[in-house]
Amino acid sequence: MLKIDARTNVEELSKALRTLGSKQIPFAFALMATRLAMLVKQGELSVMRARLT
Repeated sequence: MLKIDARTNVEELSKALRTLGSKQIPFAFALMATRLAMLVKQGELSVMRARLT
């Protein structure tokens, strides 16, 4: 006979997700800000080239 136990400890899972989030959220925001700045830079350069030539 096969018996599957799918019980979880909600407190441990919640703690693990909070720990993961506290480490990943600052990294995700920094990455987002960097990529956004690169896109703005590309747009600004193309506008400057168009206006100055």
